[in-house]
Amino acid sequence: PLYSSAASDVYKRQVDVVPIARELVFERMHDPVVVVDQGGTVVDRNASGAALLAASEVPSAGEEDRLERYPVLARVAAEATGDDAHPELDLDGRAYACGVVELNDARGRPRGRAIVLRDVTRYKEMQRMLRELATTDDLTEIPNRRHFLDVAERFLAQSQRSERPIAWIVFDVDRFKRVNDRYGHDAGDRVLRAVAEVATRTVRDADLVGRVGGEEFAVCLPDTGLEGACRVAERLRAAVAARQV
Repeated sequence: PLYSSAASDVYKRQVDVVPIARELVFERMHDPVVVVDQGGTVVDRNASGAALLAASEVPSAGEEDRLERYPVLARVAAEATGDDAHPELDLDGRAYACGVVELNDARGRPRGRAIVLRDVTRYKEMQRMLRELATTDDLTEIPNRRHFLDVAERFLAQSQRSERPIAWIVFDVDRFKRVNDRYGHDAGDRVLRAVAEVATRTVRDADLVGRVGGEEFAVCLPDTGLEGACRVAERLRAAVAARQV
């Protein structure tokens, strides 16, 4: 009797805790969670999951609430098989990594799946910022030396495979030290930004402009021979000379 009474008390406490845990944990989770049964019917979702379903739903009047009503979610859920599979979903300006947890009963029999979407928007934005920091010159906002050489090397390999011409222009700013000495480094920075802007605007979209040194710039011109490169260089020189800073 003592054991039965203690077990009963524990059970009652567990019953009381379940709705509290749901309210404090499940419902307030920032990451969307959607639960479906073995037949694909949506049987539960938290507040974030409900908002996501509403945003991804394809309205079908008269149909029960099945996963097929949310084709984008259904697709990523189908792709999220295995521990290492986390397909990504972009929805309403947010990025999510999708995972699926198999739900079994006490005897180990499958009862359904919980689809968990982790909001990775901030992580993706940080990745983008890190890529920009690694590849972009922070002053002129054009490719830095390392990125320019990496991309130019790929252009060169493509040119060799296709047997198409490729050309390069390397230039620096005349008497740049005088600018820094007379007007200060802030003025020198404005000059470098202006040169980068003029160079980017003067060449084609397919060409690549990079800052490869202090006041040194380079241009990669795919599908361009020597004569064409000379014309671009002269046009670029004239445009820089005409720019007032």
